Amino acid sequence: MPRKKQPRRCGCGCGQMTQGGEFCPGHDAKVLSAIISRVGGVANLRLLVEQTTERPLIIDIKS
Repeated sequence: MPRKKQPRRCGCGCGQMTQGGEFCPGHDAKVLSAIISRVGGVANLRLLVEQTTERPLIIDIKS
């Protein structure tokens, strides 16, 4: 029998309760947008992640 999802506070900090996930619908996109804005763009976010993890991001782009 599948486990029932437990409501919890939204991971964005808004204070709303989710229906069992980490975020309320659309709030994950708002958090990501704020992070990208704070670091100065997607390229800077990539560099920050690579520096923090000490590993390059491997991007698999299939044409």
